[in-house]
Amino acid sequence: MTSNGRFHLAIFALLAILAAILYVPTFDDEWHLDDLGELTARVRAFHPSIDPSHYRGIVVRWAWALDYRRHGTDPSGYHVTNTAIHLGNSILLYALAWLLAASHHRRRLLAAAAALLFCAHPLATQGVTYLTQRSTSLATLFLLAAFVSWVGFRQATGRPARIAAYATLLATFLAGLYSKHFVLMLPALLATELLVRPRLTRGVVLALLPLFALSAGRAAQYLPRFLPDEAPAATDTLSPGEPATTPARTPLWPQYSPGEYARAQPRSVALYLGLAALPVRQNLDWDLGDPPTLTSPGFWAPALLLLALAATAFRARRRRPLVALGVAWFFVVLVPTSSFAPISGMVFEHRAYPALAGLCLAAAALVAGLETVRSRTLAVGVGLAVVLLAVGTTRRNAVWDTELSLWADTATKSPNLARPHVNYGIALMKDGRLAEAEREFRAALVAHPDHPSALNELGNVLHRRGEISEAEATYHRAIATRPDFANPWTNLGNLALERGDPAEAERCYREAMRLAPAVADARFNLAKALEAQGRFPEAIAEYEILVREFPHESLYANDLGCARMQTGDLAGAERDLRLAIERRDWEVPWFNLGLVLEAGGRAGEAARAYDAALARNPDLGLARERRDALAARR
Repeated sequence: MTSNGRFHLAIFALLAILAAILYVPTFDDEWHLDDLGELTARVRAFHPSIDPSHYRGIVVRWAWALDYRRHGTDPSGYHVTNTAIHLGNSILLYALAWLLAASHHRRRLLAAAAALLFCAHPLATQGVTYLTQRSTSLATLFLLAAFVSWVGFRQATGRPARIAAYATLLATFLAGLYSKHFVLMLPALLATELLVRPRLTRGVVLALLPLFALSAGRAAQYLPRFLPDEAPAATDTLSPGEPATTPARTPLWPQYSPGEYARAQPRSVALYLGLAALPVRQNLDWDLGDPPTLTSPGFWAPALLLLALAATAFRARRRRPLVALGVAWFFVVLVPTSSFAPISGMVFEHRAYPALAGLCLAAAALVAGLETVRSRTLAVGVGLAVVLLAVGTTRRNAVWDTELSLWADTATKSPNLARPHVNYGIALMKDGRLAEAEREFRAALVAHPDHPSALNELGNVLHRRGEISEAEATYHRAIATRPDFANPWTNLGNLALERGDPAEAERCYREAMRLAPAVADARFNLAKALEAQGRFPEAIAEYEILVREFPHESLYANDLGCARMQTGDLAGAERDLRLAIERRDWEVPWFNLGLVLEAGGRAGEAARAYDAALARNPDLGLARERRDALAARR
């Protein structure tokens, strides 16, 4: 093996160790925000689909479907995949820097520094630890792979090598286009490679033209997303359980015109730049206030800063071409999210993930170009920077550990936004801290007086405290502010079922299902309401849909078996209960299986089923009673 080969392996091993140190502790993190929402019914059934105009693409859904087949609803496996993608991005950035720096006398230092800085940087955490943002990191993987293939195509000498490189470029570009929308900018990004190799030949133009055509075609599919009469809600901003539907009277976040959004973006891009340079006080949900006017310092100060950076990089394009390329990369990949096309939220850190790769390349090239400093000294400096960044990443990932820690941090840093208070309140409520949860929901209503999620969750607190009439009124207020919000209809159905009015509960659940057909809770509760009315065949039909659409969920199969038992279909009930046990080996389906077997006269098998239930939960008194009763009959 050559010395370069050994160096490559050493860097790959170092990147793998670094990624493991930083991200293995996240493997036991909880689901956050809309993470579980990515596991749609079609993903669970291994038939992913998505609207072509959605900013995420079908490739991401297939990645989720594959993970669901392996890991079900255990988030640890998804974290493993996200970490592997981040490691892959770091390796690809190393490969790209190595190829671009072919003539640089500090090639090893430059390539290693770019990859290590990117791997360790805290600004990457939201693109890795936030599972839903696999769409961003996976799209970045294809973007980098396509760029590496382009440079390989440009540097190849033989025809077979050029054809193979270009075919790989097309394949990875298409995969990226159907992962996330910022990959549209790849042709423009590839054009920046001319900063390193300035010769614009006929072959280069002909190679770029198909890429621009593919990009234009995909952009045409995205266009409905930005038409004035469309504006569908983006799922990455919804609170847990909210349907991804078009906003009605009261939107969950501010709505901006293209002009307002564009005026705010210099501040947003400057924030990304600042976090790349000094990653402190990171925040899941930044509050940058209202869009600035063209004459306010909030617009022209960051705009002048960014113009100065761009001008400086352009002027340095001959002496430091990789610095210029990295800065151009930073600006180019942010165009889809940080220009004039309004999307939910002015700024989110995961949007900077692909841009960070360009900045790390620029920083590495800048360091490697310090001719008056010895290479060993520069290597030590890079090592110290990587250690400091790794400490920051470790601390930031600790914030992402639980819903409580994440939203406590976010609500503290963005006290005037409703969403952090709502989600912190939900986490507190799950922890049984109702008084603190109510405080957060009311804080959200101070920030946004008609926030439908805050009203719905406040109703849940009142419900759990037994203040039924106040809870009902709060649910109705949530519906009045946002008629297309399904959750309060489900909660009104729960209230009706509790007070012994299954017909009214059925009406509420059916309205919730009309508004959000993919939400399982309403259908499950509808089945309960139908059972309460003695309409077991209809309840069975609803359970069957749930069992089919959620192939890893044991509870639905268990309750389907119980409903069949009520109709006297003991064979069907046994089949469903054994399926429930296969999906999850817990005490309840074993106990219900014992009841079915006992009803069928199979006392010995029933006793063994009760024993199995007790083995899994020794405190299950009903199982012990039934087992002892069978023993007494012998």
